[in-house]
Amino acid sequence: MDFRYLVRPLIRVSSEPLLHFLLLGGLIFLVAGWRGGKLASEQDPLEIVILPETRQLLMEQPQAVTAEREDAFWDFVREEILRQEAVALGLDRHDRILARHMGRKLMLYLEASQTPAEPTEAMLEDWFRRHQERYELPGVVDFRHVFFSEKRRGVKAFGDAEDRLLQLREEDDPQWPVDGGDPFIHGQFIKGRLLSEVAHMFGPTFAETIAEVPLRQWQGPWESPFGFHLVWVETRQSPRLPLLDSVYSRVLADYYAQAQSQQTERAVCEIVSRYRLRVGNEPPRAVPCASKDVE
Repeated sequence: MDFRYLVRPLIRVSSEPLLHFLLLGGLIFLVAGWRGGKLASEQDPLEIVILPETRQLLMEQPQAVTAEREDAFWDFVREEILRQEAVALGLDRHDRILARHMGRKLMLYLEASQTPAEPTEAMLEDWFRRHQERYELPGVVDFRHVFFSEKRRGVKAFGDAEDRLLQLREEDDPQWPVDGGDPFIHGQFIKGRLLSEVAHMFGPTFAETIAEVPLRQWQGPWESPFGFHLVWVETRQSPRLPLLDSVYSRVLADYYAQAQSQQTERAVCEIVSRYRLRVGNEPPRAVPCASKDVE
């Protein structure tokens, strides 16, 4: 016997949105039945408590007319009633998105409730010493260069640069600007640049070389994406740690931020320590805090 004529209608019906809606409604009423067959509002007289400040905030929207403010207030009330009913039905359970949201709200509440003690000067100095890499000033370099453009000179650019280098090395005191090269978009004198900026302008190999060569000597030719350069390094300042006084406000803000973070993590660990985890029929066990910030 061919049962396909019976199966096809069932497949069509199972794909209907109305059936999905009815199944979801049935599930909700089954949950309600498990709770005694009633919604929260059917079991006990309930109240929605709203702070006067909340109502005032909703009713004082500057760009809304009176009717819109009233609608906003009652929309808020209805949303709160539906939220309460959903929680009563257990619809908030096993919802990871909602759980993360509520956990984040608790974290914000705990953060706002933490007030770190004011640090002493010795404590700030110790913090500054232990985190000095945050405040280290990067190295900078001042240099001059003579540029030989491959676009203008073609294959002759490198040879022209070598010839000019021999001439410049014979001069005891070079006169600026040095002639014999081609115009460069950033000029002949590059002043107060970070090595990362030099790398961006001339390429990483150029920057690595300029960080190591002797000062006040002609070097080259060095290649860049533009052509070749003869380089005279005027000054070079290595990375250095500033005085605490010059970065005091930044150090203080960073200290408070970490102190507040650590206090918040300790508060979380205190909450977590009150719970025990049970998986199936296994005996309950402690939940680890697993926080890196708690000292």
